[in-house]
Amino acid sequence: SLSPFHSVSLIISLPLPLFRFQSARTISNVTQRLSHEIFSLDSQTEFLRNKIPPGIGLLDINPPKRKTQILMAPNYTLYYFNGRGRAEICRLLFAAANVKYQDKRLEFFEWDLYRNEMPGMCLPVLEMDGANRMPETMSIARYLAREFGYHGRNSFDMFKCDYISDCFYEIM
Repeated sequence: SLSPFHSVSLIISLPLPLFRFQSARTISNVTQRLSHEIFSLDSQTEFLRNKIPPGIGLLDINPPKRKTQILMAPNYTLYYFNGRGRAEICRLLFAAANVKYQDKRLEFFEWDLYRNEMPGMCLPVLEMDGANRMPETMSIARYLAREFGYHGRNSFDMFKCDYISDCFYEIM
């Protein structure tokens, strides 16, 4: 069967008469046509699934669902200046998820010692396991939200999360 995403994308891509419905009967006819198209597409998908030899990899009709298995939680270190500011949204995500991290707060006079080590020569920076360093506030926030399960279950939920985090960023 089709996933909700495929059903919605199919409905959006079907040519409709510019949404000028003159009666409930017309809406009912369009709904029946869309249902028929979705059912038809589902049977075509099943037909294709049976015809494609395994291992081709050119067409992935049903991609595997992402299953993340955390063997060992990474050691996070968040670098920012000593005070609130752009890193606060990241600190709030760590607190909400109850995830331990090292909050490395730099004084302004220390910044010259760290500047060349930081990607983009800016703060905040999130370091994982002492190796991977990620700059940019909102990129870090979105990464942490995905890692901690706060980024939404579908595209619209993800949009709402992005919207709220962008509003938060703008008031900073």
